This record gives sequence, structure tokens and C-alpha cells, in this order.
Amino acid sequence: MRCSARTLVAPGAGVIRANQLKTFALQPFDATVLAGIAQVDARGSFQKACVSITDALDGIGRGMICWAAVKLYYATFYLARCRLLRIGECHLYIDRTPYCLNSQAGATIQKGKGTSHEFAFTRFIARFGGATSLSQTINGDPPLTWLKSVREEIQYTSPRFSDGGICTFLPRITQANATEVIRAYLGRDQLVLAFDPDHAVVAFPLLFFCETANEIVTGGDSMLTTAECSFLVQRLRIRRDSVGQIGQIFRKITGLD
Repeated sequence: MRCSARTLVAPGAGVIRANQLKTFALQPFDATVLAGIAQVDARGSFQKACVSITDALDGIGRGMICWAAVKLYYATFYLARCRLLRIGECHLYIDRTPYCLNSQAGATIQKGKGTSHEFAFTRFIARFGGATSLSQTINGDPPLTWLKSVREEIQYTSPRFSDGGICTFLPRITQANATEVIRAYLGRDQLVLAFDPDHAVVAFPLLFFCETANEIVTGGDSMLTTAECSFLVQRLRIRRDSVGQIGQIFRKITGLD
């Protein structure tokens, strides 16, 4: 299935123009094709999230917390997309307007609004409202909204990165304590730290990753190839006693443990 500025091309239905979207319904053949594409894209989004996480951990180990925060935000976005795709929800754009379409026969196209990130987070909240990661607020804001605002402040509002200085929304991680802090974010206090504004910029994305990984393992899916898993584990730069937990998750998802 392809879309252009004003048309949608579905193999079984031909060309559907923008003014026909309201009456469009996905045909069984197209639904089967789209479902397969969604699962391929889900694996791609998950791989992007994993690479972003390993980049972030590497940054933390080198004292680059701002860079890590940005990478973890993107990891969260990729994970949200992955989870939506895994249940068959696909997003497309026509005339710069976002739409969602479920890969089920008879499904209709639903119009949305906002940027790709805003739309993905809105749809995630709609489909996964009962998720543990959405069960609390951070500083009074929904966690995905808070994380997005922090990322925008780091990348756009702040005139410079605050690495090496004092920044109210970044956790007090240093190269010296990185191992201990990451272990805490993955440990028994994860649910407390993930929603604490002093830690959430790193702790919440790690919670979101663990939650997604649990869904994948429970579903019995293999979202990473053996080669991808080996590559990701090799990228983990902080001492093994902290990132070993992340590496173990990669291995479980790959079906190696």
C-alpha cells in the first residue's frame, strides 16, 4: 500500500483519492498485505529503539547526559510506534495530515492531527491507556508529554547543552556513578524513579523499553536477528554489571536465552 499527496494505492482496490477516503474500507487481500508490512516495520522500529538506547548508555558513560536524553526520547517514540504496529495499527500521511488504518478487513481510515511524534503518542495513549508506563504523571504532566517537552527544551529552547553544568530536569549522573544509577533504574525502584522528575528523563524511557520487551517476550516474537543482537551488545560501553541487564533483554528478545 502506498500513499501520495492526494491518493492512496491499495493493491486490491486500486487508486483511492483523497475525496474517497471517507468511504474507503480495507479489503481482505490488502489487509493481509498490510498486516505483514506492519510486522516488518515493527521490527524495524524496535531495532531503531535499541540502537538509540545503546547510544544513550554510551553517552551516559562518557558524561554526555543531554545527548543521552535526546536519544532516549527517540527510543521511546520508536517503541511507541513498534507497539502500535505490532497490533496492526499503521500511520500514513495525506496532504501532511496523519491518518491511522488498522490492518483488518473492513477497517476504515481515521483522521488524526499533529506531528508524527504527537500523533504516535496520542494513538499509543488511546490503544494502551492501561499500560504501567501511563499509570502516573511526571511533574503533573502525562509522561509522554513531559518527555517530549524536555526533549524540545534540550534541543530547541536551551541555547546550549548543559552537560557538565546544573540542569533541573537531568538526573545527577556522572561517569563515576553511571553504573550504580543505571542499575537502580532497572531495579526494584524502577516504578518510583521512572516518574520522578529528577530521574525520569533516563528512567522513564528505560521503563518503557522494559515494558515493550516484556510484551515481545510474552508474545513469543523474535524482534531482533542474532546479528543485530550481537551488534547491540557490543555497543554497550558501561561496565558489564550495569548494562548486562540490557544485554540480557536483547538476548531474550532474540530468542537466545
